[in-house]
Amino acid sequence: MKPEERWDPMLFDTPSPERNGRALRIREESGYTETQLNQYFYEFDTMRDLLSRLGSGKSMDEVTRGMAMDRVEKLGEGRSRSARRRLDKNIRAPKKAEWLTM
Repeated sequence: MKPEERWDPMLFDTPSPERNGRALRIREESGYTETQLNQYFYEFDTMRDLLSRLGSGKSMDEVTRGMAMDRVEKLGEGRSRSARRRLDKNIRAPKKAEWLTM
């Protein structure tokens, strides 16, 4: 990565031809596959979202539950109602009282 890319990760934030060119260059120089690089970008975006939500004062339980629900909504787009319900049922965990875990 170039120094400007290390200092400004927002250069990779939005899909664009420039981002694709940067990603191709990084992939060729590092020897990683496209799948590995896309996984890295996904994990980076997830961590940035997680830390921003935690920084706003929410608890870890609220953040992880909210992120799971966001994922369900994203995965459920364009699917039938029964498929969305099955997906929601598989991802949503039963809520436990916080005082039980202390």
